[in-house]
Amino acid sequence: MARRFQQTSDDAETNAVRHLIRLFGIQVLCATLLVLVGTAPLFAQEKSVKPGINEAFQDVDVEKFIGRFENEGRDAYDHRHEIVKACQLKPGMVVADIGAGTGLFTRMFSPLVGPTGRIYAVDISEKFLKHIESTAQEQGLKNITGVVCKQDSVNLPPNSIDLAFICDTYHHFEFPHKTMESIHRALKPGGQLILIDFHRIEGVSREWLMTHVRAGQEVFTQEILESGFKQVDEKKKMLDESYFVRFEKTSTPELKLLLSGTGESELAPHGKGNIYAPDVMVDDGLFKMWYGCQGKDGHDRISYAESKDGEQWTRKGVVLSNGTANHVNDPSVVKVDGVYYMFYTRAEKDVIDQIDVATSKDGLNWETNGVALSPGAAGQWDALSVGRPTVLYEDGQFKMWYDGRKDFPLHSPVSNVPKSSKSRRDIGYATSRDGLHWVRHNNNPVFGRNAGGVDVKRLGDKLVLLYESGKGTHWASSPDGLQWRDLGLLAEKSGQETDAYGHVTPNLLPNATEHVHHLYIGTAPAPTWDHNQISVLHFDKEHLNRLLESQE
Repeated sequence: MARRFQQTSDDAETNAVRHLIRLFGIQVLCATLLVLVGTAPLFAQEKSVKPGINEAFQDVDVEKFIGRFENEGRDAYDHRHEIVKACQLKPGMVVADIGAGTGLFTRMFSPLVGPTGRIYAVDISEKFLKHIESTAQEQGLKNITGVVCKQDSVNLPPNSIDLAFICDTYHHFEFPHKTMESIHRALKPGGQLILIDFHRIEGVSREWLMTHVRAGQEVFTQEILESGFKQVDEKKKMLDESYFVRFEKTSTPELKLLLSGTGESELAPHGKGNIYAPDVMVDDGLFKMWYGCQGKDGHDRISYAESKDGEQWTRKGVVLSNGTANHVNDPSVVKVDGVYYMFYTRAEKDVIDQIDVATSKDGLNWETNGVALSPGAAGQWDALSVGRPTVLYEDGQFKMWYDGRKDFPLHSPVSNVPKSSKSRRDIGYATSRDGLHWVRHNNNPVFGRNAGGVDVKRLGDKLVLLYESGKGTHWASSPDGLQWRDLGLLAEKSGQETDAYGHVTPNLLPNATEHVHHLYIGTAPAPTWDHNQISVLHFDKEHLNRLLESQE
């Protein structure tokens, strides 16, 4: 069984393909691609969210747009001085005015950054840029440079700007995810982004805004958070029909590769290795890791390794095999009163996952104890499959979060199961007193976002939930494990080949050392998510705590 399907808010076709590979194996990849994406480059395309929205800017009447953009009655123009002040520009800063238009803010920013700073006026319209450059020359503004952008990129060099300013333009991003990736790359570490756009509220906003602007503040904010930013400020009530929100580029610690697949139980059918789903604890002075691995026979098993420092690992081999099942994987281990409890995904046939439990006195020799959680009742959100559990033991109670689904994508090569074009995963919650008998929460699912491969840990008085994606490791926070607030990306892809296609089944080890949390992840060097390796990121405890507090 090839590992592994990622389905977050990434491109839907990409998710469907990864889903099929995760569920049904690499042998169906070629046929699946022909059905889903034709001959297009694998996973390289993002669908336009509003085709043709920028056609009017291909051959603009500049004077006409000056009358629209630089006139009383436009919210951003009426409050231009407040906006500029709120940007907090300083001499020497490099600012990108993205969607600069006729150059209103470009010209206002120029003297504030001074001769040692620079303003990039970024726009898809060459006529706008020619107007901005000629006006700048007339006014003696020598620090302005025009940049012609593309529909999916701002065309700025990496680490070149301190601030990205996006005013009344984000809703014109035809390919928002790719455009935001290009902005993220262009920003220096710790660089900031200011978003100004229109409120889109049914019954409140003007009819023109409701039809012209594709989504409201919540959606745009979420897209930006998912692109590797955190929200740091919002100027409420400063504008009449718009919002002003400031974001900061998040920084990810250095990624270190720990383990690659070796041996019959880890090499996968392609022979290049596939290991993932690490679950790590510190116990009896040792770092102990249980992890999933795909053998050359295509089946998944659970293996075990030990380390003195959490980085140099010694494999101890397979500790839980598939037996009569199609696959077992995704271990979550807790130790209670000297007994290890392992909760894991098991599929007897095809990919109809259930969550099983095993117990051990030493973490090496396991006794299976049957099913902990089966798919839900017919018609429920998790009626078809449940898996990838994460378990905490607190206050005499086992607490489990898991992903589930009620159907598969339309093109899934399996019969006699429900299928849907809107197939997705959600996260449920269940509790148990003995680890064997479980009760689902009445208001499941407790988290959406098409999240899967989750890990839940406690940091202080908050719970954090981490989940996998093609962009990196996302996270959310909750006071009680039921009401979750999505916080966007915690750790973006490193830029290395190791995680070029995302992070799989993250696992946070709080207090790995006195000052550091360890984030163990399956890293995906291939778009198919079936050549995975295990890597680690080190987060300074105080930094992560401050980051968590700033997001609340």
